Amino acid sequence: MNDSDGNISDTGHEFGIGRKPRHPLHYYGDNVRKLFVAVAIITLLTLPFFGDFVRVPVMYYVTAMIFLCLVAGFTNPTHRWVVVLNVAISVYGILFFESEAISAYGFYDTQIWYFWTNQLLALLFLTSLYYAAKTERGAWFRRRISHDIKL
Repeated sequence: MNDSDGNISDTGHEFGIGRKPRHPLHYYGDNVRKLFVAVAIITLLTLPFFGDFVRVPVMYYVTAMIFLCLVAGFTNPTHRWVVVLNVAISVYGILFFESEAISAYGFYDTQIWYFWTNQLLALLFLTSLYYAAKTERGAWFRRRISHDIKL
C-alpha cells in the first residue's frame, strides 16, 4: 500500500492525458479512502444482523456511512481540509466502535459477532488514522520547508 507511487493514485489523470500524475511524497489518502469504504461496506452489510444491539437509531448508521463514502470520494492531496477531516473521522470512528465493542463484551455470550465486528471496525479506523496522520504530517513538513525557503 504505497501511495507515493504516482501510477496508482487517481489524482491528476483527469487533468492531462498522458501526463504522469503528481502528488506529494507523503500522501496516503488512497489508503484512507479504501479503509473508509471498507468500513462503510462492513457496517452496512452487518447492520441488519445487529439492529437489536445498536444503541443509536439505525438511520444514523446509514447516514454516517453515506457521509464516510462522500468524504472518501473528496479525499485528495490538494485539499488540506479533507486530510484534517480524515483524521477527525478516524478518531471519532475509533472512539465510537471501540466503545460499542467494550459495551458488547459484557454480554459476550449473546453478542460475540457484534463484539468482533466492532473490534474490526475500530481497527480499520485505527489504521486510517495512521495513514491520515502521516499525510497531514507530510503536508505540514512541506509547508514548513516552503516557508523556510522563502525566508
